[in-house]
Amino acid sequence: MKSRNDAGFTLGIRRLYSISAVILIPAMTVLITADTLLRYLASMPLVWAQDVSGLLLLLVFACALPYSWPGGFHVRMDMVYMKMPAFWRDVVDAITELAALVIGAILAQQTVLQTMHAFANSETTPATKVVIWPFSGAIALCAALFCVVMMLKIAGTVRRHLRAES
Repeated sequence: MKSRNDAGFTLGIRRLYSISAVILIPAMTVLITADTLLRYLASMPLVWAQDVSGLLLLLVFACALPYSWPGGFHVRMDMVYMKMPAFWRDVVDAITELAALVIGAILAQQTVLQTMHAFANSETTPATKVVIWPFSGAIALCAALFCVVMMLKIAGTVRRHLRAES
C-alpha cells in the first residue's frame, strides 16, 4: 500500500514528465521540420539541428524513466509473471526493483560526473558546438528522480510484504 506522500510524489513526477513531453516532443518536431524545409527548399540547413534534436530525444527517454515504472509501462513477462504464486512475484519484484535502483544510481552518478566535466571544460558536440552540460544535467536529474521513485517502490513492496505476514 502506498502512503499519501509516496502517491503525491509519484503523481508529481508523472506531471513533470507530461509537461516535459508536451514541450520536448513538439520542439523536436518543429526543429526537424524547419531543418528539412530549409535544407530542401532553400539549401540552408540548420547545421546544429541534428545534434539538438538527438539531445532532445535522449532527454525524452531520460524523463520517461521516473514516469514509466510507477505507471507499469516497463517491460515485464506478464505471461510468466502472472502464473507465479504471490510469494514468487514479490521475490521477482524485489530483485527487479533493486536492480533498477542500482542501474539508476549508476546512471545518476555517471551523468553528474559528466555534467561537471562538461561544464568545467565547456564541452560541446563535436560537429556543431552545442553546449551539452544542460542536457546531461537534466538527464542526471531524471536518473536521480528515478532512484527516488524506485526507493519508494521498494519501501512499498516491503510494507506490503510485512502487512501480508501479520
